[in-house]
Amino acid sequence: MKALERAWIDARARLRTLRGRTAGRAGLPARIVLRLDDLDPPPSTELFPGAGGSTPRNAPRPDGEPPAADALVAALAQAGAVPVHLVARATHDDLVPLARLAMRLDAPVHIRTSASGLDAAQAAALLDARPVEIHVRVAGTSDAVQGAVLGEDVATGIAALTHLMRARHAAGAATRILAAWVPSEDGAPQLRGVFDQARRAGLDGVVIVAPWTGMPVGDALRAALAWADTQHAPFHATPPAVRAWLADMTADGAPGLPGRRGACPIADVQWDLSTPGCVRACPFQPDPAPLDAESWHPALAAHRDRVRSCGRRCAHPDVPAP
Repeated sequence: MKALERAWIDARARLRTLRGRTAGRAGLPARIVLRLDDLDPPPSTELFPGAGGSTPRNAPRPDGEPPAADALVAALAQAGAVPVHLVARATHDDLVPLARLAMRLDAPVHIRTSASGLDAAQAAALLDARPVEIHVRVAGTSDAVQGAVLGEDVATGIAALTHLMRARHAAGAATRILAAWVPSEDGAPQLRGVFDQARRAGLDGVVIVAPWTGMPVGDALRAALAWADTQHAPFHATPPAVRAWLADMTADGAPGLPGRRGACPIADVQWDLSTPGCVRACPFQPDPAPLDAESWHPALAAHRDRVRSCGRRCAHPDVPAP
């Protein structure tokens, strides 16, 4: 993708985001989200009933394209070229084909994935799709924490990031590669070590991932988040709004945090295609619109109205904070 074209797409996405956040007007999205499996799913979701390690998928199409390809093509045909955020384990069969498809449709691609299964061949395939960013989930610098939170060991995480860095060098790609830290009380004392390892590995930064719902914040996590606030961008890549959200985080079992003022802006800036055959703005709201050229816009309007009336304030990557 040429630099001028990419700059135009980014500018259009920013304009749509600003319009959605300030005017609350239903329009075309600033980004498209597609979760392919049970990697970091919304809690209590019915999207992936086999959560816990499986990677459910539909039958492939006769032409070999992944089953989600039709939805992605239809959405991009309506929205134009906008950033596409793909979330899946590195082993998911459709991750690379969908990234390549989005690239062919001139949509900037962002990928959030696991370390497990991200070997040299998979890293090269991902970099071949020229994504803007790849976030690899990490939890800590010890096997105990990494295993408890993500079901992986530290060596797997280091190897995955090393494969990506080598593939980026070999491909001459401009992809940003970041460690996405998944917070936990046990992993909190290791956050400095995560930053140190990321710097030594030559990564482009560390981003702290806000949870879907508020979580308990003990002394260790509170201290780690306070320390993280002393780290500077762009290496500390957590958006300022998310950092503020994390500082206020509580555990009430509901999406995000209470106390939003005004309508939730995500209704007018995001299309989420994670439910097969459907489109929605927020994964927590029921009754997504069927992805059908004749009926989906009226149904999506009703869904958006429900989102706007939500009093919660979210900061998860798939429901970004204002």
